[in-house]
Amino acid sequence: MERLQRMFAGTGGSLGHPPPDSPTLDSSEQVYISSLALLKMLKHGRAGVPMEVMGLMLGEFVDEYTVRVVDVFAMPQSGTGVSVEAVDHVFQTNMLDMLKQTGRPEMVVGWYHSHPGFGCWLSGVDINTQQSFEALNQRAVAVVVDPIQSVKGKVVIDAFRLINPQTMMLGQEPRQTTSNLGHLNKPSIQVSVEQILLNHSCFHSTDSYDCFQALIHGLNRHYYSIAINYRKNELEEKMLLNLHKKKWTDGLTLRRFDTHSKTNEQTVQEMLNLAIKYNKAVQEEDELPPEKLAIANVGRQDAKKHLEEHVSNLMSSNIIQTLGTMLDTVVTSIGFNAWDVNEKDIGFIIWTIFWKDRRGGKALRMERLQRMFAGAGGSLGHPPPDSPTLDSSEQVYISSLALLKMLKHGRAGVPMEVMGLMLGEFVDEYTVRVVDVFAMPQSGTGVSVEAVDHVFQTNMLDMLKQTGRPEMVVGWYHSHPGFGCWLSGVDINTQQSFEALNQRAVAVVVDPIQSVKGKVVIDAFRLINPQTMMLGQEPRQTTSNLGHLNKPSIQVSVEQIPLNHYCFHSTNSYDCFQALIHGLNRHYYSIAINYRKNELEEKMLLNLHKKKWTDGLTLRRFDTHSKTNEQTVQEMLNLAIKYNKAVQEEDELPPEKLAIANVGRQDAKKHLEEHVSNLMSSNIIQTLGTMLDTVVF
Repeated sequence: MERLQRMFAGTGGSLGHPPPDSPTLDSSEQVYISSLALLKMLKHGRAGVPMEVMGLMLGEFVDEYTVRVVDVFAMPQSGTGVSVEAVDHVFQTNMLDMLKQTGRPEMVVGWYHSHPGFGCWLSGVDINTQQSFEALNQRAVAVVVDPIQSVKGKVVIDAFRLINPQTMMLGQEPRQTTSNLGHLNKPSIQVSVEQILLNHSCFHSTDSYDCFQALIHGLNRHYYSIAINYRKNELEEKMLLNLHKKKWTDGLTLRRFDTHSKTNEQTVQEMLNLAIKYNKAVQEEDELPPEKLAIANVGRQDAKKHLEEHVSNLMSSNIIQTLGTMLDTVVTSIGFNAWDVNEKDIGFIIWTIFWKDRRGGKALRMERLQRMFAGAGGSLGHPPPDSPTLDSSEQVYISSLALLKMLKHGRAGVPMEVMGLMLGEFVDEYTVRVVDVFAMPQSGTGVSVEAVDHVFQTNMLDMLKQTGRPEMVVGWYHSHPGFGCWLSGVDINTQQSFEALNQRAVAVVVDPIQSVKGKVVIDAFRLINPQTMMLGQEPRQTTSNLGHLNKPSIQVSVEQIPLNHYCFHSTNSYDCFQALIHGLNRHYYSIAINYRKNELEEKMLLNLHKKKWTDGLTLRRFDTHSKTNEQTVQEMLNLAIKYNKAVQEEDELPPEKLAIANVGRQDAKKHLEEHVSNLMSSNIIQTLGTMLDTVVF
């Protein structure tokens, strides 16, 4: 007995003299795991089944009672069998340095790993891993998640921290784990397997098997459990609400006929059973008094409500299936001429979705539609994530000087193409300003221009800096004399070389032949990233902040060109079709062009066609002047006939009907006065000039 007393006295607890009563402070902690971190842990764990996976948890230690986990990320590990091994301290230190380099404000608060199918506890390897983490931070937490046993509404997860061996040897409790939030999980250090069966918490646990597994593997002897809680901010609530949100396109997806018929059979069988139960309940209502009926219905299934629910679900599923089948049948039976039936916007949308392949004569089936929508950023079966793109539409502001020089350069090179550089600045994310342009030498094959290499472009930039021009190169321009504004294969290669220097470089195409007074045929383009097209994303959200709407849609074939909504409403459909054929909205997209004039440019344009007093001394050729007089007199005769007819109508019609009849008509009186004035002035000037010329000579 004396030897036993001395032994227990050495371990902190004497049989004869109990240790002094020293209450421990309430230092229980809670681990708050965000929804994003929980979803990523579950997804990572399920992806690694049947192997274990591990990763780091990012967050902060808010106070002595709170550990907040904001995000997690996977971490590479070596494996023996299905378990994960510890990561050395050097690797952990490097990971912390990398986190600081990325600018993430969070710190590493612990690690997580998965136990696929065998509960939440720490093995010997896990304990060694946790020791390495606690060597860096004593408050580091080890989270274990079971992705197989986790089901909807219940996640099998637990958080642990190691027990100091010295605390166990001294006979002290590692923590007073009665949390200030009401959780009670007071650990007691177990010394033998026989006492596991006497553990009070396991008998009252909802999952006694997992609790016994954890106790067998060292729970409350080598490590203790920490309560886990969950909090969601506003963005996480929106994310979770949209997680399984359905779209209207889900109704277009047809279920397999055998699956649908089997579901109908099961639903009808359940409805039959519910009808029998409901009939029995109605009979009991007539036989039993209300008090006994209320007692008899406690814990019973409400047959009436479930029957109504089954009927509603059965009707809705069959209606959707029938409408989907009808829609698929109609789409696959109509021909291309059905486009003439409706030319409204809804018609454009429906025909763009359901179009017929005219080459092979086979119509697109639902599966092909799903693949087409999956390639275009939206699947009928699986809708893409709802991620609105920021309004990043740009406008190219071209000065009057730059526009005149481009047109003059383009007309001088007809029928050959010409090219040049555009100088200006990128004002902000929405504005590209072109101040000036100058011609650039190029080599030609046929009538097209070829790309300029990067060395030449670099030399041009150096020359610009030497001249002291403050502007930079914002892109290039070239002409398409007579065949519209679009980019050929050579032009796309040239634009690629410019975008290699600056991603926001712009390619401007001008048609000097089709450009007339008051209308310049010009357009600006930028290339679409092939990765963006492969991912099915739009290159830009091109609803400009200045009101221009030119939303690109990636076309998949030449057959869809007549279906493009923009072309049907364009003022020049032929040029639009030409651009679509040559890759518009597939390889490049259009940018809105606007024009601005400063004070000097306004003076320049006002003086462009301004006449001087000396112009009156210039005599026109006699044949030209006489021909002009004949044309003017003929027009005056026609206007006089129209004016005579208008005077007669004034006498016949009342003022109200006369006002309605004159809507949209040419005012013959005003035009006749204008022609008389012009004819008189031109003849007076010509006569005076002839007299002056005769007197002088």
